[in-house]
Amino acid sequence: MWLVAALDGSYVTFYLFVGAWSVFKQTLLHQAAPARERSSMMSVQSIALRSGGFAASAAGVPLGATLSLPWVWLVFALVSLLPLLFSARGAESRRAAGSCRTEGV
Repeated sequence: MWLVAALDGSYVTFYLFVGAWSVFKQTLLHQAAPARERSSMMSVQSIALRSGGFAASAAGVPLGATLSLPWVWLVFALVSLLPLLFSARGAESRRAAGSCRTEGV
């Protein structure tokens, strides 16, 4: 029974953090985008979110037919971490390129 309570608590905590992050992200977008471009940026974000949901649904059906549900969730979790890996790697290379440029100045 304690495992169910722990999992429920983890689920609630995760979605509280996701909700807080969403508010923070929307605030940053609101501040960064000029007023005339803000609705376009919101539309791009909405389309990206919907296309990601569609792709996950389309990929989840065949995966669910061949794997059990926990394995499908694991595959989706690993795939969702890939952009973070590439963005971190890109940030490192941008920082390295920036430090190389300032060393010669």
